[in-house]
Amino acid sequence: MNQNEAEKLLRSRINVTRQQVVIAKAYIMSHFEESTLSMLNKFLNDFKAQPPDKVVLHPSVPLEPQIDQASKAIIWRLSFGEAIWGLIGMGLLIPNHQALHEIDADQEWTTVVPGSGGQTAGWRLKEHNISIPTMLRIAPSAVSNLPQPLSDPDLYLSDFEIAGIHAEVEEALRQAALCFRYELYVPCLAMLAKASEGSWIELGISLLKVDKDNPALSPAKRDKFREILNGEYYSVVQKMDTVVQIYDRQDMFSEVVKRSGYNQRYLKEVLNWSNIVRDSRNAIHYGADPATQNTYDKVAALLLGAVPNIRILYSIRQVAEEISA
Repeated sequence: MNQNEAEKLLRSRINVTRQQVVIAKAYIMSHFEESTLSMLNKFLNDFKAQPPDKVVLHPSVPLEPQIDQASKAIIWRLSFGEAIWGLIGMGLLIPNHQALHEIDADQEWTTVVPGSGGQTAGWRLKEHNISIPTMLRIAPSAVSNLPQPLSDPDLYLSDFEIAGIHAEVEEALRQAALCFRYELYVPCLAMLAKASEGSWIELGISLLKVDKDNPALSPAKRDKFREILNGEYYSVVQKMDTVVQIYDRQDMFSEVVKRSGYNQRYLKEVLNWSNIVRDSRNAIHYGADPATQNTYDKVAALLLGAVPNIRILYSIRQVAEEISA
């Protein structure tokens, strides 16, 4: 493969994902240093993403591992740079010096191997360069007042680590964290309630797939439960109570309980949290007041509580899906 073909292959593998930016944000906030270059170097070392000194273009040297390492280095450098600007945009970090440092995406290559001559040059991938401030500080308001996971939607979602979470539930949680960041507590609770409702529905639908031939829960009864879970004319309370009612059937779900580690008691604790969220969210209705005022501390506690509670719902759901597959 010649240098032009190798360059084309390298460019085709440079794709930054949202998850990589989330990982970079979490790393920056947990390993913060004022010097961004020092942080970047440690970040690349920890993720084994330092670029190769030179990509060797010679039949005696495998090319694929070199291209993989070169693209990995560029991807993580771009992820780090985007994460820096994202955290600045959220008001968590503040540039502490007017100078910027350009992180380049250049990669040297050579056709020279021991015992032979050849050519040495480099690929200039300028469209993948990114500039970041040389010095940073944590914003004064973020030093002690705001719980770190709630300060940025990406940081908040990184705490969940839930396999199979529905995209609409994930987006509702992202919006809830964003609203909280800007002290929009009622919109935050509205999005949190949406995520809660979606998680309950997802769990209920998965539970109805388990042991489909068990006469203890007839096809007609299952259809009725599905109608409640999916129906727009049924309340959130009815949907959650339906899921609790289904899961109470231990003649059907003992294996789910055993493998997930969560019995009916855990589900009812999640129900308590969900009901508090729902009651607090009801402040969106004209003339309605929640049982307790939606203060900073209360909404923060509910938002942080979403992590263990929604994780329980999805953990049970994942086992139900595995059993019914």
